[in-house]
Amino acid sequence: MTTLYTKDDWLAAQIHKDAYRILPSSGLTTSRLSALPSDLSFCYAKVAADETLSVAGLVGSGFRFINAQASLTKDTTEFAGHSADNVRQTRSEDRDAVWNIAYQSFIFDRFHLDQELNQFADRLNASWAVNYYAGNRGTDMLVWEENGKVAGFILLIIQNDLFSIDLIAVDRQFARQGIAYHLVAAAEAKYSHCTRYEVVTQLENNPALQLYSRLGYTVNSIDFILHRHGR
Repeated sequence: MTTLYTKDDWLAAQIHKDAYRILPSSGLTTSRLSALPSDLSFCYAKVAADETLSVAGLVGSGFRFINAQASLTKDTTEFAGHSADNVRQTRSEDRDAVWNIAYQSFIFDRFHLDQELNQFADRLNASWAVNYYAGNRGTDMLVWEENGKVAGFILLIIQNDLFSIDLIAVDRQFARQGIAYHLVAAAEAKYSHCTRYEVVTQLENNPALQLYSRLGYTVNSIDFILHRHGR
């Protein structure tokens, strides 16, 4: 039988209690989930929106729907025009700026939407971003520099011919200036040898969906995120 869950040590350190990820993405019936200990501090699951039996099983086992995530992809070799003058490789001295931007940029993620985890959400997202500098997250990061100040960043995961946007954010002071668009376009140009480009964002995040649509991405699949806190 497939292991039902695994411990998420990084997340546990962020929310100051044990955290567990449900491993299967299908077949999560109430009967199967009855093997899940009721005293686990925090569990989360990600299942395809059309996996109705798994969604019902999770809800019947005490999990609560948090949000929906859209996976967007494109495989074109035609990329948007962009300004690269302000885009550069990140440096170690950018860490604090990246932390601050990530700390104040996200509101649609599952941690902000979970009332019991909301207090940790800003710091969690900032920690996620700067994990790059410790070699623990992502394979590349580009930043947008405006008058000597880091105004935005994009964190990437590049695996062979797969290009994935892991995280992107722009300082509120520089919002609505097209920086996010140019960061994505510059990153795609840098990795134009890839054959598939993907990103995951929240279905509720209309600005992000509009951005990626402008860049040629289309929704490939939708997943539901569910959480359960210990009883």
